Amino acid sequence: MYQAEGKADDARRMIESALAASAPRGFFRLFLDEGGILRPLLESTLRHSKDRDLSAYIHRLLEAMPNDLPRSGRSPTSALPSAELSEREIQVLRLLADGESYKEIGEKLFLSLNTVQFHVKSIYRKLLVNKRTQAIEKAREMKLI
Repeated sequence: MYQAEGKADDARRMIESALAASAPRGFFRLFLDEGGILRPLLESTLRHSKDRDLSAYIHRLLEAMPNDLPRSGRSPTSALPSAELSEREIQVLRLLADGESYKEIGEKLFLSLNTVQFHVKSIYRKLLVNKRTQAIEKAREMKLI
């Protein structure tokens, strides 16, 4: 969210905190599912990192991410193909279509409210919509749900 709002320093601090908590546990999928969004932030964090262990973890994450999307010439609000919706975003989208509230989605998927909101904004951006009903309609047209 901070990255999308142009608050690079805040975004970097938040991702560093998430990485520091995740690295000892070896979490990868959490970051890889959001690769297209996180790659530029991870690259920026890597450039600023002074922690060798954290840098090594970021390198491993970046190496594991698909590198088939262009990194330059693409604005943060540009549309990504529907195939770029992560598994988690599809899960959130299905629960949105079922009429679940953000809180209920978070409880069912064991996510914080902020994480649910992040996924919903990402879904909207990728589907080029602004509302739940539009997202559900477009997802049904695209046979995503």
